[in-house]
Amino acid sequence: MPDQITEKLDADKPPNKAAFAGCARAIWRERTLETSPRRRARTKPRFRLPAPWACALCHAA
Repeated sequence: MPDQITEKLDADKPPNKAAFAGCARAIWRERTLETSPRRRARTKPRFRLPAPWACALCHAA
């Protein structure tokens, strides 16, 4: 009878500390990226159409 109780208690324990540490690191990384004032350097600048050109294209269409 006591063996069944200890088996049940062992089954309730977390499976692996490394797995939880990995999850904690991933969550921390996501939070720091969201709250960080610095952004990743882009390899190629994004093309943005100037506002007057965009308005002219919309009216022409």
